[in-house]
Amino acid sequence: MNRLWGMALAVLLALGTAGESGLTPAAAASDVTAVDLKSWKHPIRKVFADFGVTLKGVELLQNRTYPKFTVQLPYKLSDQKERDFDVLVSELAGANGYWPFEMVDDAQAVTVQAKTDRKLKLVTRVLVNGKANYFDRAFDAYLAGIRKLEQLDIVAQGDLDGDRKIEYIVRDEPDDYGDGVSLHVVQRSGATFVNAGRLKDEVGVAHELGDIEFAPMDRTGKLYIVAEMLGPVGGVGFNLYRWDAGCPVLIQSNFPHATGMGYRYLKDVDNDGVMDNVSEYAHGDFQGHVILLYKRFDGAGTEKHKIEFSGVNGRFRYPAKAEDVIRTFIEDCYWDEILLAERKQLVASDAVLKFKIRDYVYLGMMDYGGIDLAFKTASAKNGTKTIVVTTDAADGKEQRLQFAMTTVNGLWKINSIKAL
Repeated sequence: MNRLWGMALAVLLALGTAGESGLTPAAAASDVTAVDLKSWKHPIRKVFADFGVTLKGVELLQNRTYPKFTVQLPYKLSDQKERDFDVLVSELAGANGYWPFEMVDDAQAVTVQAKTDRKLKLVTRVLVNGKANYFDRAFDAYLAGIRKLEQLDIVAQGDLDGDRKIEYIVRDEPDDYGDGVSLHVVQRSGATFVNAGRLKDEVGVAHELGDIEFAPMDRTGKLYIVAEMLGPVGGVGFNLYRWDAGCPVLIQSNFPHATGMGYRYLKDVDNDGVMDNVSEYAHGDFQGHVILLYKRFDGAGTEKHKIEFSGVNGRFRYPAKAEDVIRTFIEDCYWDEILLAERKQLVASDAVLKFKIRDYVYLGMMDYGGIDLAFKTASAKNGTKTIVVTTDAADGKEQRLQFAMTTVNGLWKINSIKAL
């Protein structure tokens, strides 16, 4: 899996039909189609080139749905190269439409098999020479010396698969980069303990572990592993894992990477009995908006939104001052489509909405404490005002906008906007 911020999206060409795809057994010679590399123009070729991998040959198995690549990797597979390897596998899966594939490096005597879930667009398991925990040799050696449960740093425990046997989430030392949380699922086997798999950590910035629990995500009652992650400047996010054939599989990771601040969590926002992957945004703006963007926990369906308010009244309040009407209008442009209905209340004519505020105001400052706006009244008479607003654009240059204000039923409305 891609530990450097994200799974690659599927592109261009997919080889076959839909559904979850498993690891492929040896194929009969009649089911193997050799590919002419001179004429083969699959997107995977670019992935190999980008990662410095030499592609020596391609064979297509299982009715041409399972590619087997003969390659020469640019490095020796080791614990130090696990991150690079994870990114490579993830990018290959995306370019292959999340069909399973195999990669063989004869020089290293290494065979890699990738199991995938095409519906969720993710890699569910990677076997290196038949081992799911190929890069966990140091932890496995440590675990081999453990005989008592109290010797383990257990942060959560429960029966994930309903077999009446307990799975333990065990904390290991932080990774070599010092920016991850190293967790493994451990099971008891007689007098010893075995490693059922590492909880891959997709949060690509420095962070620590918060709460961790086994929790259902829908009405099936099936348990998932939820690991809360805490950033150094207040950000909160999570990694979500499903239990798949006795191994943990990362299916979602959400953390406020852009600013390191904000909240990402799992909650049934629409009360349909299914947990949602929620990204919460609050900027301390005049209205106290809290914007929730959410989607099913497993990534299925479309993204939706919900608007909440952090103020005492918990709702939109029309500004009494003309300057605050302008401020609200400008701040609302950060979420221009989501807050369109609110912006319509602030204008005397919908024609005002056509003015592209973001071409003149650096709305990105909403993420860092708010937009700096200076107001100066140029004229005021008979229920009208002309107010000049000074602010900064994205390039740092000073911008001046003139707002013509008028009163409608005792409320200040924006009649027109122009750049000066």
